[in-house]
Amino acid sequence: MVVPRTILMLAFPGSQLLDITGPLQMFAGANDELGREAYRLEIAAPDAGAFATSSSLRLVADLSFEQVTNRRLARTHTLLAVGGEPGMRAELARGAVTKIVGRAIGRVPRIGSICSGTFFLAAAGALDGRRATTHWSEVDALRRFRPAVAVEDDAIHVEDGGVWTSAGVTAGMDLALAM
Repeated sequence: MVVPRTILMLAFPGSQLLDITGPLQMFAGANDELGREAYRLEIAAPDAGAFATSSSLRLVADLSFEQVTNRRLARTHTLLAVGGEPGMRAELARGAVTKIVGRAIGRVPRIGSICSGTFFLAAAGALDGRRATTHWSEVDALRRFRPAVAVEDDAIHVEDGGVWTSAGVTAGMDLALAM
């Protein structure tokens, strides 16, 4: 029996709906094509249960950030952090996503971000000395935020040493397909 690879998406109130659902749908599509659960899809948010995205549509988190323990991270194959306003900057200030990403380094084989979720990876130091991208409107802000990141301003997605970043909503789907 093949054990499914866990894809853990870190989301939060005010995050971009398609940053979450677009990439997850690509992994779900792979499951459909294979006729089996190759990927187990999970969403974590500050609290388990329903939360509102930037479009006011609600999604349901399978688990809370507090439940994302080191043991759970060790069983996770791919950790993805989403972006989107108005939630990204508020969540960046809270620090919970950044702490999870920091604990995932060395435990999770693939770490990635969708759109401005790149800021969480940068804040955790996961992108220091690496190439990365983010949404075009955030490129200069990312350069100022973490000068140790080699920001590529015209890439759809970038993979550097097992760390993946994407430029925006549809680029997040391209990133998931590339993975």
